Amino acid sequence: MRQLFNRLSKAGGKNASRLGDAMRVAALSGMRIEEICRLTVEDCRGGNFTIREGKTAAASRTFPIHSALVPLVERRCEGKADDERLFSDVRGRGVSLSDPLSKQFGRFIRAVGAADIREGHRRSKVNFHSFRRRFVQNAIRAEIPQHVVSWVVGHAEGRDGITLGVYNRGGPSEAQMRSCVEAVRLPEGVA
Repeated sequence: MRQLFNRLSKAGGKNASRLGDAMRVAALSGMRIEEICRLTVEDCRGGNFTIREGKTAAASRTFPIHSALVPLVERRCEGKADDERLFSDVRGRGVSLSDPLSKQFGRFIRAVGAADIREGHRRSKVNFHSFRRRFVQNAIRAEIPQHVVSWVVGHAEGRDGITLGVYNRGGPSEAQMRSCVEAVRLPEGVA
């Protein structure tokens, strides 16, 4: 991860800033790339990210914005109407708003030699979803309860069953979700 962020800052290019911003949001929120690209300014109000729809029913959620992301979110919201997208510079269409960003990330990892394509596989094992996997791993390693991590990243197991699905309909507390988000950090040496 450190290698990706450091090489991005050296690579430059007209869209390096948007890719870097999206990578930071993914690394410090655990969101899927499509969720990031669908965020509107309104979805970033009150210190929280609100995901209105997603891959599954459990994807709809509200959780705190990581303190390290606050300046980035404020900068991207500045001067925009509530219904404008946070990543309005990603011009995907239709079902997949994230397609241009996904392709940009793929070109970037190949250009810097970070792609890991194994024989018999079409795609690199390093992909944008790697940020989500790392978020979950780091939250669990920080001893955040699994149901809280599941809720923050929008996995159904944080909402299913009698205990979590029936008796705990409201989900984790704001403080539990904040602890989860803040437990995850960018690697040392990444500004």
